[in-house]
Amino acid sequence: MNPAEIISSIRVIYERFPVHRFLAMHMYRCASVADWIHGRWIGQEVCRETLVAYMLVHDLGNVVKSDFSGSSLRDPFLSDPVIWERKKREAIKKYGCDAHGATVAMLDELGIDERVRELVELHDVGRMVFRGESVDWTSVLGKYADLRTGPFSVVTLAERMVDLRKRYAGRTDEKLVFLLESEQVLEEGEREVGKRMRESPEGLCESAIVSDLRKYMDGS
Repeated sequence: MNPAEIISSIRVIYERFPVHRFLAMHMYRCASVADWIHGRWIGQEVCRETLVAYMLVHDLGNVVKSDFSGSSLRDPFLSDPVIWERKKREAIKKYGCDAHGATVAMLDELGIDERVRELVELHDVGRMVFRGESVDWTSVLGKYADLRTGPFSVVTLAERMVDLRKRYAGRTDEKLVFLLESEQVLEEGEREVGKRMRESPEGLCESAIVSDLRKYMDGS
C-alpha cells in the first residue's frame, strides 16, 4: 500500500483496526499540521504524500494504551467505553501491549509502503535529529507536527510540553522521561524547522488547518 493509497483509504484502515474517534482525530490533525508545514517548506525536498501518510498511521495501535475509564475519552469521541475496553483487550491479545509495537504489526498486516513503515518505526518525538548532512527531514517534520498537535487542537510546543507533563505525571518509563527532559532540544528543532519555512511556525493554529482536517476526515 503506497502513500497515496494510505491517504485515500484511511477511513477504511481506521475501520479495519480498533481506532476510536479520539485517536483518529489526533492522526487526522497531525496529518493536517504536517500538510500545512509542507506547504510552506523550502528546505530539503520532502514528499508530501509520504509525510501525510506517515502521520495518518503513526499511532495506529494506540488503542492498547488508551484509558477508557477516565473522562478524557468520553463522548463525543466514544459511543460506548465498555465496548472499547473489550476491543482494547482483543487488540492486546493479538498485537501485544506495547503501542508502538502494535502499530508496526498493524502496518505489516496492511503491507504498508516500506518508507512509511520506516518513518513510523523510528517515530520518537523526543529524539528529533536535525543536525548533520544526512538529516531525515520527513521524520523531523512528522515529529514536529505530532508535537504541535494537542488532544483537541493545534497547540504551541510549550503548551504541548505542559500538557504532557500533566498527563504523564509520575510515569517513569525511559522514553517519556527523555521526552520531558528534552524541551530545550525540541525548541532548537523548532527553530531549525522555522529557518526552512517561508512562513514562521508561529502562524500554525487550529483555524489554519481546518480545511485540510475536513479533507482528510472525508478521505480525499
